[in-house]
Amino acid sequence: MDQIRYVKNGNDIFYIHSITDNDARSYVEAWTKILFQCNQEGTFLSAQIFISKEVHNEEKFLDILDCKNHCTVLYVDGNYGGIIARGVSKEANAVIKNDKKYALELTYGGTTSIHVSGLSNRELDFAENYNTVFKRLAQIANESNFIIARTWCWLKDILDHYAVFNQSRNNEYKQLGLFEKKMLPASTGVGIPAYKNSHFALDAILYDSNTSIIYHYKTAKQNSAYDYGSAFARMSEVRCRMKRVLYVSGTAAILKDGSSYKIMDVQEQYDNMLENVTAALNEANMDWTNVVYGIVYCRGDDIINSIKDKELFSTYNIIPITATICRDNLLLEMELYASADQ
Repeated sequence: MDQIRYVKNGNDIFYIHSITDNDARSYVEAWTKILFQCNQEGTFLSAQIFISKEVHNEEKFLDILDCKNHCTVLYVDGNYGGIIARGVSKEANAVIKNDKKYALELTYGGTTSIHVSGLSNRELDFAENYNTVFKRLAQIANESNFIIARTWCWLKDILDHYAVFNQSRNNEYKQLGLFEKKMLPASTGVGIPAYKNSHFALDAILYDSNTSIIYHYKTAKQNSAYDYGSAFARMSEVRCRMKRVLYVSGTAAILKDGSSYKIMDVQEQYDNMLENVTAALNEANMDWTNVVYGIVYCRGDDIINSIKDKELFSTYNIIPITATICRDNLLLEMELYASADQ
């Protein structure tokens, strides 16, 4: 089992862990260590758990998960899984409200944020699920008067249903006035089903309306994603708690004109992806030294095997996860969380 990486960014705590062992005990051991360390340092908030479909006796792991911990369980179609967990340190003196099924409210340092985990309706087909989930997200934003900064969209059949998904998201964002206000959030949308029978699930982070958020729609390397129908910003920059936090959206080898670069060429797409992500960091006056953690989503284990020894993974807190990308000619994409002092 790989070593659990621990990062403290101000009062925010992150645990980043890659798991390639298809034994439920590896997940149980990692999860137990993360919870123990987090409880020593502060308070656990939420986690995204990528569990391989190949794992045997997964019930042993799922049995120890407490739904109150706001964990989104995602089923990876490959051997590369992992855990991204977040907590807040004791020094923050944070106030946490954990009274909602899908949403946890965190207040410290003069800012309140809402963390949504695994929002889904597993009883509906894909189109109704998309509509219901985005309407619920809009309801959370409206009821609390909060601003959506970041979303993660976990789709079971992304290549078959991406157009329908985009239409549902566009419709609800229009109702919220996000196009008119130029407040489309940063986002990742990949093909990894949450739960075993869900077409769609959503994670999100929202901030109170007094928080300063800059939505970067384009960079020196890429134009707005909405130019080709996807309603998200290249990144969102949140200014709070004496820091600038940058959520870099899932970024692939896509050119300024919206076309895919060097179709099906792993090395070329990897290099272009890094150039695009670097441009996103630079747009917010950051660089790779500001990176807290990241994920590279790859279309298959063979893609990961061809890049896993690159310096990116040994130098930074970045892990590979097997996932389907939103276009059948794209092989990988990267998301980042970065931070700098104000």
